[in-house]
Amino acid sequence: MIMNLNKVIANAVRVSEHLSFCDWSEQKRILQAKSSAEPGRLRLSRTPYMRKIFESLDPANPAERVVFMKSTQVGATEAGVTWAGYVIDQNPCSMMIVQPTVDLAKRYSKQRLQPMIDDMPILQTKMEKVTSRSASNTQTFKDFLGGVMVMSGANSAASLRSAPVRILFLDEVDAYPEDCDGEGDPVVIALRRTDAFYNRKIFICSTPTDQLNSKVEREFKNSNRQYFHVPCPICDTPQVLNFEHLIYETDKDDKYQLDSPVRYVCSGCGAEIAEERKNEMMQKGEWISENPKLDGVYEGFHINGLYSPPGWLSWSAIVDTYLKAEKTKNPLKKKEFTNTILGRTWQSTKEKKVSQREMMARREDYTLVPNNAVLVSGVDCQDDRLEIETVAYSRNFESHGMGYRVFMGDPARPEVWKDLDDFLKKDWKREDGSKTKIACTCVDSGGHHTQTVYDWCNDRTNRRVYAVNGAAQKTRPIITRPSKLDKYRGIFFSVGVHIAKIRLFTALAIKEHGAGFCHYNKSYGNDYFKQLASETLVETVNKRGFVESSWKLTAGRRNEAIDLRTYSIAALEIIKPDFDIIEQKAKKRAENAGKVRQTKKKAKKISKYVHGG
Repeated sequence: MIMNLNKVIANAVRVSEHLSFCDWSEQKRILQAKSSAEPGRLRLSRTPYMRKIFESLDPANPAERVVFMKSTQVGATEAGVTWAGYVIDQNPCSMMIVQPTVDLAKRYSKQRLQPMIDDMPILQTKMEKVTSRSASNTQTFKDFLGGVMVMSGANSAASLRSAPVRILFLDEVDAYPEDCDGEGDPVVIALRRTDAFYNRKIFICSTPTDQLNSKVEREFKNSNRQYFHVPCPICDTPQVLNFEHLIYETDKDDKYQLDSPVRYVCSGCGAEIAEERKNEMMQKGEWISENPKLDGVYEGFHINGLYSPPGWLSWSAIVDTYLKAEKTKNPLKKKEFTNTILGRTWQSTKEKKVSQREMMARREDYTLVPNNAVLVSGVDCQDDRLEIETVAYSRNFESHGMGYRVFMGDPARPEVWKDLDDFLKKDWKREDGSKTKIACTCVDSGGHHTQTVYDWCNDRTNRRVYAVNGAAQKTRPIITRPSKLDKYRGIFFSVGVHIAKIRLFTALAIKEHGAGFCHYNKSYGNDYFKQLASETLVETVNKRGFVESSWKLTAGRRNEAIDLRTYSIAALEIIKPDFDIIEQKAKKRAENAGKVRQTKKKAKKISKYVHGG
């Protein structure tokens, strides 16, 4: 009892010795040899661009939200771990750290957080060590003097629905799922945990991924958008270091072998700057915001690999990585370079729209369903017709459009629905000769025939025919849990059309057969592709300075083709096919077919021998 009292008194004394986050980091933070290339005291002078980020995370700083969109190897990981240590020692309160998955949250706790605590006596005195008998401290829950720290996974709604927290750290948000257990965007769910605190502090950090669905870029665009400007050592012109300004030479015999130092060309005087002067430039650098009216409110920072401290990632290594990615001509390698080195989102659809002429030109001559695919369809209900598209999806979202049909007739009358029903019941032939059926169908209920659609679909739920309606919210996942409306006597699915369209247009931009590629056969006509090219994703800045994206329909154009494909994507999300099983069945059919052919071949030989043919 006396020891515990002394411990509390000692801790109280330490808390009274208040330090800012920057001062605490440089005076107290010890980097571990297991996780750091430079063990020992943390030195912000090594990464001078991190100082303002640390200042923004300080409890005395008025900024409520801080976002860091960055490349790898710039010191961001240690910033998050160090912030957690500072909270334990200097700013005790409730804190949540969210990793992409629960497993990664446990790994983060074991490999990052706990080693920091073990190596810093000042933190050990504030909390119990993790033991099998400790109920207050586990890998995902740490109780310390004056506060609590929860490690959560963005793939588990249960882990995000903990008690309210004042401090929230969302790490690697671009690796989060679009939907968390059918409850929506995990970022939004986690942010709700901080609503009760006027002095909340939120840190969102990630290497970006795809342009159209990047969570960290979305947050960065809505911030004050700061870039680190460094002065030229020759003319003193402040500038952002960009990859496009690197110059280098290559050997003619082996053009991917650098044979001279990489230099940086100043955007002011045009001087060639050697990398040896980078540290000198960075020590004089400063953050400049594009949206200063949000300074001190929503601080956003962007940094790329060119700023990596000397000894970490060199300009030569960056160029070498770029040249190797170019040599492979593999878009995934180029994407990796863009994301992890440049800290930029991958612009898989630069114009974010479809070329009608290009889509017509790339049609293919096929009629059979691929062996490893599952069939789904989307139905649009108009006042004088029903339209349907049937799509075969394979692993990694590769799709084969099997056809687009229109059934003319008033949806208020049963005849047109019978035509659709007969179509949905038909068998489709696979490439191996076997037969398959449409596995799931989504029917739009948002028009003038809502009750008719619900009644018709409710009679066919055993065949996985479902009524759907588009949801306007931009962060709504493609599919959430089905809802039930007594008014219409049945269930329906709400479709997040914004995210579904992003997935569609990202796929349409892929030029090479394989993952994500959209195949279309010769049955698709020019009118279909004209509709597919009818919408464009545009970005606008609202009155508060926030960037918003929305889909714009070209005047006078129809867009049923886009709606039908988004409904087929929704159908795929509903059934979530196991392609391992689908491919195993296809392999088994092929093996059985081979055995049949072998049996027939043997029978033919025997017949030939017996009859003397």
